[in-house]
Amino acid sequence: MRLINSSQGVSLIVALFIIVILAFMGAMFVTMINNTSLTSVNDLQSTQSLYVAHGGLEYILENGTFPNYSMGGATKSLGAGNFVISTPAYLTAALNLGNTTINVNSTSGFYTGSAAMPGWVVIDADTMSYTGSTANTFTGAANITAVHASGNAVYPVASLTTALVNNCTSPVNIQTSYVSSNFLIPGILTIGTELFYCTRSTIGTPGSFSNCTRCYQGSSSAAHAVATGNVFQYVVKSTGSVGNSQRTIYAGLGLNPAANTIAYVTQSSSNALTWNHTVAAGIDRILIVGVALTNNGTNNILKVSTVTYNGIALTRLGSQDQGVFPNNIHLELWSLVAPPTGNNLPVLITLSQAATVAAGAMNFTGVNQIDPFDTPSPACQSNTNVNPTLNIITTTNNAWVIDAVAALNTTAAAVAPQTRRWNRLSTVRLASSTRGATSPAGVVSQSWTLGGAANWALCAIALRPQGVLVTDWREVPN
Repeated sequence: MRLINSSQGVSLIVALFIIVILAFMGAMFVTMINNTSLTSVNDLQSTQSLYVAHGGLEYILENGTFPNYSMGGATKSLGAGNFVISTPAYLTAALNLGNTTINVNSTSGFYTGSAAMPGWVVIDADTMSYTGSTANTFTGAANITAVHASGNAVYPVASLTTALVNNCTSPVNIQTSYVSSNFLIPGILTIGTELFYCTRSTIGTPGSFSNCTRCYQGSSSAAHAVATGNVFQYVVKSTGSVGNSQRTIYAGLGLNPAANTIAYVTQSSSNALTWNHTVAAGIDRILIVGVALTNNGTNNILKVSTVTYNGIALTRLGSQDQGVFPNNIHLELWSLVAPPTGNNLPVLITLSQAATVAAGAMNFTGVNQIDPFDTPSPACQSNTNVNPTLNIITTTNNAWVIDAVAALNTTAAAVAPQTRRWNRLSTVRLASSTRGATSPAGVVSQSWTLGGAANWALCAIALRPQGVLVTDWREVPN
């Protein structure tokens, strides 16, 4: 009997042991399954967040305009997650002419600035200096030439301290006033209209970029002089988030103006102060209006007060006078970036006084929307002879030169390779021509032949191509 009881006790112990082992193994299997499931979820979310980050960059590059690829720190949903676009900094308050403080979300990574060696930043196409900084401001700001909206991107700018000659020989080293952590290298640098791709940098004051490839992505070679605030870098980061996972990628950006050309679209002209003009659909548009005046029984100074297109004000580019009353003439050029498209929309001119008028409008596509002119102002000349002529200097390959000539009671023929556009006479003749694409960049001579010696005024402006956006995409290690 005792033997039987002993046997039963042993069996019970063995059974309990087996149950414990099976329970332990079951718990291990459950843990392994849970861990595997969690790992799979994390891997999935990590992959998704990378796709979201890529989607964020695609979104901002499609919806922004070079170089302002900022969303002011806003978060945008995409698929299973969301993304945040960040630039080195962005404005937290509008920046107006005459301001001396630039308010930003952060000055981290920017040069601190000093009176002896100011720092530089670029907002839109406007480069400006500063002499000091706090955590959220650049102080002692100067050289602000335009109004900039809150949320616009702020990028670092350095100053070239050793000149570069005009050739595409690579690699080269670029010596600058400073290099901060906001310059992400390897990456793209912009000096003038030339792009560089540099693989190394030395952070500090002064700093340098080394092993740089010139004429990157076919951009035009140029000589670059020692100057303040002329070395740029544009960088956009996109951080995608899904669940607990985050992935970040960034794109270094550059604009190659030499990679595409401007297109002439249409023109119209009139002897009245108002007429209808059509701007056809197309991207990167600009409207140019020319006005020629001669006195109509008065010796007061002539000028154009305003020009509008469909109620939108144009900007005066420049003007030129020639002669004295009663044979004096006056010529002006005006422009509007991104004019609205539409058929037979009104151009309206107002004058400082009554005068005889000849006017015209023409529009183009493929023009840089931030910095549309390849020269800071029109080149203008005036005289009394039969051969109006002037020289204008372009700085970008494939720029277009647009001119207008005003002359009294005579014909006007454009000299090849110029193509005449306007040709309107009402005592004062207004004619215009286009010449493009001009390459290589340099001196361009514009010439006309009149039917006889006459008072004339001639102005020319160069349009800069919008160019092709060059990107260098990289993932930031997590």
